[in-house]
Amino acid sequence: MKNLASILAVLWVIAAVFLVIIYIEADAPVLPSRIAFEGLQVAGKMANAGMEYLEEQYHQQSFEDVPPDYWAFDEIELIHSYGVTVGCSYDPPLYCPDRPMTRAEAAVFAARILELMGSGK
Repeated sequence: MKNLASILAVLWVIAAVFLVIIYIEADAPVLPSRIAFEGLQVAGKMANAGMEYLEEQYHQQSFEDVPPDYWAFDEIELIHSYGVTVGCSYDPPLYCPDRPMTRAEAAVFAARILELMGSGK
């Protein structure tokens, strides 16, 4: 794997950031430390299974605008494999990696991550 440490770091940050957003937006009665811990658990689960996926599918390009030599190729393929993202276009399949994310898209990412947490995957 090209950057195992960066993959793990990105997954933890994604999970933790989205959980913190939910905590702040919903005034949830959840301790921030619990949010960080849950984010770390999700990232670990995603990373373990994701490493297996990447070993099998390495360099399989899901999106036309994210070539295998793109700096975030592994991370994008990993979150795509979990259904966290489906990209920005189906035909042709595009990810639009340089386009900013909206709050609505962030909410969808967060909801999908929370579903993964609840499903025990």
